[in-house]
Amino acid sequence: MIRKLIHPSLVSSRYFRRAFNLIRKARAIIIGKGRSVVSLKQAQADPDEQAQDGTDGIATLRNALSEVEFYQPLYRLDQALFTSAMPRRPCLDRADAILNACGGNVAGTRFLDVGSSLGFFSFYLADRGAQVMGLENNEGNLRVAQLVKSLVGLNPEFMAGALDQRFVDQLPDDRFECALLLSVLHHIVHYRGIPFTQVLLRKLLRKIPVLFVELALKDEKADVFWRPAQPDDPLALFALCENAQIELLGEFPTHLSEAKRPFYKITRGGTFYVNRRPYNIEKVFHRAYRDSPIGATRTYYLAPGAFIKAYRFAEDSDLARCNQEQIIREIANYTSIRHSGAQPRCLPQMLGFEIGAGQASIVLTRLDGELLSDRLGHLSPREQAQVLQGIIRGLAELRSLGLHHNDLRCWNIVVGERDVYLIDLGFASGVQLEETKSALLWLMAEMARARVLTYEYPRRGVPLAEAAQYGPVFEEIAEWLLRSPDPVDLDALDHEIASKVRVRRRNSFRHVPSPSLRGHLHGKSH
Repeated sequence: MIRKLIHPSLVSSRYFRRAFNLIRKARAIIIGKGRSVVSLKQAQADPDEQAQDGTDGIATLRNALSEVEFYQPLYRLDQALFTSAMPRRPCLDRADAILNACGGNVAGTRFLDVGSSLGFFSFYLADRGAQVMGLENNEGNLRVAQLVKSLVGLNPEFMAGALDQRFVDQLPDDRFECALLLSVLHHIVHYRGIPFTQVLLRKLLRKIPVLFVELALKDEKADVFWRPAQPDDPLALFALCENAQIELLGEFPTHLSEAKRPFYKITRGGTFYVNRRPYNIEKVFHRAYRDSPIGATRTYYLAPGAFIKAYRFAEDSDLARCNQEQIIREIANYTSIRHSGAQPRCLPQMLGFEIGAGQASIVLTRLDGELLSDRLGHLSPREQAQVLQGIIRGLAELRSLGLHHNDLRCWNIVVGERDVYLIDLGFASGVQLEETKSALLWLMAEMARARVLTYEYPRRGVPLAEAAQYGPVFEEIAEWLLRSPDPVDLDALDHEIASKVRVRRRNSFRHVPSPSLRGHLHGKSH
């Protein structure tokens, strides 16, 4: 509001920014003083707040609390007045994550709190000016929330009900701007199944544009009834939510096991921002290639002319550390190539990037073509030889820049109409970590056998010991490689292929649609 009252020419000045920040800090201090814990003395100060059906409000709440699971803290109340127990889960960490994801301001925003329990999140948001409706199917929890409401003087609404087909169908479009589904969906999956839940979430996201979702995991080491029904990848529940933007806000502990549950912000529509630049998203997926063992912590976006990789590493795990190392190394490699002034034909160009505390993103030019892993079995003998020559020329081009790819896999190679591209520089460096000779032999064996032979990293040795096992297309080339030392003389190998197989200097590949996800992108993939 303050910015709207100031002339635009002044908003950009550093003096205005300083003044505006001071006003914001002062406002936060004033509001923060209004959110202190309600003590026994405060609760007893107003006799009207004590009276609940002729009984003391505190005693009534104490009794009501003893009849339910003490799952959430009592918002702005001294817990010791009502129970000697501790709440099962803290909530302030996730509540703050929601507030931060909303830009620090939820005033006037309409929230639906699904499975509101004892009302902590509803009260937290209402305390900051949001309009909140809590949906809860446990009568005891509802009663506790209403009693807390009478003591803290906040005004969220609570209603009895469950998130089901009927509720979503009757929900008016955009009645709410955001919905909370915190550790709720695993119960729906258990009782109704994954397909039902997927359809329900697709409908819900069409009605409410932003969902804050905490997802239980199938591999939580807890003896709970709902665990076997859960999907291996929890984000599979949103498989029908086309073009949804999925952002990991963090991972938070539970009372059931040592596992931390991922907490996502899922946004309807197709806009993803990288370094403040918007990209209109056409497709979202979480596995870079078919049968990839890595899913939930990596998100891929297809936009007009752009391909975006977003890796999350907020949690403390080996996978998170791997994500962080790979994407930051890839950003560093593309930055170095850009500063060198080189424009390698074998690589997409980097359009932008962003590195945050728990996530990093890189934007690359979108390539015309398909992954080689999706083309296995769909290439003619001549095309197989052309692909191999394109790979070798790409490796030579990288080597001229002082880089070894170090992760040469058929899912890291894009076969275009005229060119072959090498993608994913997450392992690329000036040090050779994998033998080029071995990597090429593995690729030749996979093209000959029309399938991926292994997902292991690093690949060691050779897949087939005899040159004839690589098939008629690659037999002579395999024989040359098997007797050659490493590092391979790529120029000599290129000449060897050209001398044994007639390959046009400018490649040309016929397009054969594949059945995978990438094959449904009108020949455009990355």
